[in-house]
Amino acid sequence: MNREKVLEVKGLEQHFKVGSGRNKMVVKAVDGISFDIYKGEVFGLVGESGCGKTTTGRTIVKLYDATNGEILFKGQRIGGGVASYVKRIKQAKAEAKAEINALKSDTTTDNKEKIAQIKKDLKLLVKAQKQEIKRMKKDNAFKGELVNTMKQVQMIFQDPISSLNPRMTVKEIIAEGLRIGGLRDSKIIDEKVFEILKVVGLVPEHAFRYPHEFSGGQRQRIGIARALIVEPELLIADEPISALDVSIQAQVINLLKDLQSTLNLTILFIAHDLSVVKYFSDRIAVMHFGKIVELASSEDLFNNPLHPYTKSLLSAIPFPNPIYEKTRKRFSYDASVHNYSETNQPSLVDVGGNHFVYGSPDEIENYKKEVSKAPKAKTSSTPVEVVSEAKAEEKVVAKKPTAKKPAAKAPAKKADATTKKAPAKKPAAKKVTK
Repeated sequence: MNREKVLEVKGLEQHFKVGSGRNKMVVKAVDGISFDIYKGEVFGLVGESGCGKTTTGRTIVKLYDATNGEILFKGQRIGGGVASYVKRIKQAKAEAKAEINALKSDTTTDNKEKIAQIKKDLKLLVKAQKQEIKRMKKDNAFKGELVNTMKQVQMIFQDPISSLNPRMTVKEIIAEGLRIGGLRDSKIIDEKVFEILKVVGLVPEHAFRYPHEFSGGQRQRIGIARALIVEPELLIADEPISALDVSIQAQVINLLKDLQSTLNLTILFIAHDLSVVKYFSDRIAVMHFGKIVELASSEDLFNNPLHPYTKSLLSAIPFPNPIYEKTRKRFSYDASVHNYSETNQPSLVDVGGNHFVYGSPDEIENYKKEVSKAPKAKTSSTPVEVVSEAKAEEKVVAKKPTAKKPAAKAPAKKADATTKKAPAKKPAAKKVTK
């Protein structure tokens, strides 16, 4: 079955230069990740804080300029980096310089023609790479067709307080996307704003209030309304429930789930709450230090995790049941177990059944053997299974008959010479009546 690809991310890199002078360094927030999102699905992106989840989402919506790689929306390139082209030019110049120096050092033969040919080839290569850089920058420019394309990609931000302008009313905040898109009719704008407020569970009267007059859950609903009013095809939800109370989290998740089914939205759901991601997502990618270490369907990832980091994450999920917590085992991830080297470099490989794992060739072979040995076996028990198994064991133990021990006879009491018997009571004398 061929499904339509809505988003394609190929070798995406996002590097930040920090410090100055001798302390200057490069932080690789996102380091060469690739994934596809299909129409109508919810793609979960999980990992610890600082692993690059939010940076990935912000790069897709062009809040950051990508360092390298490509981002395609429905086959059209909407973003990418030029670092690979620049690196290729530098590498070609260094190789050409080394060849020319070697030829010049050889005084026995005349190498002028060879040197001229090397310079000519280098000039053609540099020209071709510069044309690619120019084309990439033109595609990245936020103008023309790209403006209309980017309307189809919207984002719900993590913090509902800082993402809303406190000087604007709710109507102005929500309608801003329509006005940027060129809509100027106030009557149509008001109708669309009132309609989208009803969709997210608010009322039209809320349109004339300011953000500080709402609770955290209501502010997040306003953020969802702002993203949905331009009718996007791809919605990037960047931890939309992390700043909310537990009861409000359930409301927002249920709202997103209803909207996803009714509007046929494609959602990139970024979160670190694994239980919520399992409930909401169709496929899940696990990130660690800017790289995707495992990608699989929600059921496969939770039932059969392969990468050690994924196992460590899943083992940390708490469950409010003392029976499960007694049996829960924590796994600590140690990166030194991989033993990567120049001849044993890791990559993201399909080990079977669209289950991708990041590992070296040796590790990939072990993962494939693990999948082939028990493709349907569950290597990680869910809380419900552990609790049910524990309860079943308790019932079995309770039903086992216990052997009755013979009752011990009480020892006969010996008469104690020191104790005196109580004197027998005399019968009461009868009164004689005359």
